[in-house]
Amino acid sequence: MDHGNIEKLDGLGDVSPVDVYSLKELSKNWRVLKGPPVVVKVLSKKRILHYAKPFKNDKWPLQAHFTVCDRSGCATLVLWNSLCPEFYHRLQEGHVILIQKYTVKKSFHHVDHYQPPLPDGLTMYDIDINVNSHHPVGIVRVISPDTIPICLNLPTIQYNIIQRKDLGCFPGDYVCDITGLVIYVGRFFRERMTGKTDLDTGGFWISRWLELKDHSSPKTIRILIYRPAEIDIYKDIMPGTVLICRHMRIVSNISHIHASKDDRNMYLTSTGSTCVSSKDDRNMYLTSTGSTCVSYKDDRNMYLTSTGSTCVSSKDDRNMYLTSTGSTCIEIVTGNCVLSHVNDVLTWSQSYNEDYTMGGYYSYPPIPTTLADMKNYYEDLKITTSEELRLELGKLSYREHKRLFIQGQMIGVKYQTKSLSRTKKKEDSRMEVIVNEDLYHHFEQEISSTVIKPPFSYKFDRDLISNLLQFPSVLNRAVDSSDLEESDESKGCFMIYWSGLNSKILIPTMWMCGTASTDLTTLLHYSNHTFKQTRNNNEVMEIIQSAKQCRGHKFLLVIDAYKPNCYSTEIVLNTSYKL
Repeated sequence: MDHGNIEKLDGLGDVSPVDVYSLKELSKNWRVLKGPPVVVKVLSKKRILHYAKPFKNDKWPLQAHFTVCDRSGCATLVLWNSLCPEFYHRLQEGHVILIQKYTVKKSFHHVDHYQPPLPDGLTMYDIDINVNSHHPVGIVRVISPDTIPICLNLPTIQYNIIQRKDLGCFPGDYVCDITGLVIYVGRFFRERMTGKTDLDTGGFWISRWLELKDHSSPKTIRILIYRPAEIDIYKDIMPGTVLICRHMRIVSNISHIHASKDDRNMYLTSTGSTCVSSKDDRNMYLTSTGSTCVSYKDDRNMYLTSTGSTCVSSKDDRNMYLTSTGSTCIEIVTGNCVLSHVNDVLTWSQSYNEDYTMGGYYSYPPIPTTLADMKNYYEDLKITTSEELRLELGKLSYREHKRLFIQGQMIGVKYQTKSLSRTKKKEDSRMEVIVNEDLYHHFEQEISSTVIKPPFSYKFDRDLISNLLQFPSVLNRAVDSSDLEESDESKGCFMIYWSGLNSKILIPTMWMCGTASTDLTTLLHYSNHTFKQTRNNNEVMEIIQSAKQCRGHKFLLVIDAYKPNCYSTEIVLNTSYKL
C-alpha cells in the first residue's frame, strides 16, 4: 500500500512561491480548490486520537491533529490512519512544511477550550486540512529553515513564560509557559477514563505531581502533568533538572476562597497536547506528543538535547545559554539568552543546594479545614458505607488512586518508624494508646497482624536510581522507595485504627503528620501531602496521648487509597472531621 510522503526539502522544490495558496484563500475557496500547495508552520500538535469502533476493520483507526499557520491565519492539519504511526513524531513544533494532495472539510472535532494562544493578529479558520495515505496520496515536506522564501513571511512562535511570583495574577484556565528547577517528582497515578456517558472505557490517564522552583519566589510551582497516551515518557524526569513546560493550564481553585488572604492553592496541569523530549546521561530518551513541550538540563555537565524544533537543548556550562534561532529552534549558543527567564533560572539553579525528593504520599490541593467548607468543595459527596469499603478497595487496579469518605470511630493510635518490626525490635508501649478497649480487643488479632509500609518520600540519589534502572525498557520497572529510603529510625508515621459506624469492620489508616502541632484532635483537620519533619519521642508521645480526647466521638474520614503493586493497598488518612 502506498503511503504519504514526509521528506526534507531545500526550498519549495518544483513549487513556485506564486503558486502557494494562503490559508485565508483556502478557507474561502476550499470547495473548488483541489489540494493546492500551502506552506505553513506547525504551532502545536495534539495527542493521537483512536476512533476504533466495534464491527469496523480499520487497521489504523487513528487521527493526529496539528495547529498550523501562515501569515494570513491558522487552521487544523489532520494526519489520518497509517500516516500517524509512521510520521507523527517527525513533525514537531516550529517545522515549516509544504502540503500537497490533500482534502479540505469543515472542522468536525470539538472545540479545544485550552488551545495554545495564536500569534498576534491571526484568526483560526474553521477548516481541516486532511492528509491521508490514499485517495489521494498526501504529500507533506519539511522545508529547511534557511531556504524558506522571504515572501512567505511566516509568523514566529511566541513564548509566554510566567514566573512564580506573577502566577497568582492570572485567572484559572489561562494557558502559559513555565520554567523552573525540579525539586520533587511524585509517583505515578492512574485515573480511569470515562466516555461521554460517564462509563468506564477501560483506559487510564497516567499522571504524576512535580514541584518546581525559580529565582523569583521561595514558593514552589506545583504541576500535575499527564503522560501522553502513546509513549511512556515521564519515568525519567528527575529532580535537579530545569524544565521548560509549554502550554500549561492554570488551575486556580477559587471556589473555597472567602477572604483575600486565603491561599488559592494554585497549580498547573498539562493541556490536551502534551509533548516532552530530551536525552540525559543514561542514554534514556523521553519522546513525546503534543504541545506542552518539556525539555530539561541537569547540574552535572550532562548534555540534554531535544528532537523537535521548538524544544530545548542545554548543557551545564557557565558560558552556554539558550536562545532562539530564525527557525524557532532553541539551541546551545554562547552569549545572552533571548528567553531571559530561562537564562535566569539556569544561572540560579547552579547555586541551589537543598535536598531533592521523590515519591511518597502527595495530596494536593489540601481539603478545607471545616466540614461545611468540605461539603461545598465536594458538591457530589458520597459516603461509602463500611460494607462497601472492602468492595471499593478491591476494585482498585495497579497504581490507581481513589478518595473515599467513610464514617467511623477511633479504636487506637500507634506510632511506627520504618525500621521498627516485631522481629527486630520490641515496640515501645508508650507509643500506643487504646481509645476504645472493647473494639480494640475485638480486632486485636487483626491489628497485631497488620503489616504496613508507609509511603515515605526519599532523597534523590542519581547514582542509586541509575543502577536500579538498568533493565530492559519493556519491563517499565518503577523505582521502589524501599530501596531508596534513608536509615533514619526516627522517621515514622502514625497508624490510626477505626471501626465503621454501621458495621464492625476494621479500617487501618496511615497518617503522615508533618505539622508542628502536637494535638491529635487539631492535627486531624489538616491535610499534609508529605511527611517533612522528624519528630522526637516527646512530641510523638504528646500526639499519642491526645488521642484519648477522641474517645466516644464519631468522625467523617477522608481517606486516600492507592495500590502501589498487585499485592497491597495503602490507606492514608487525609483528613477527618468530628461529627
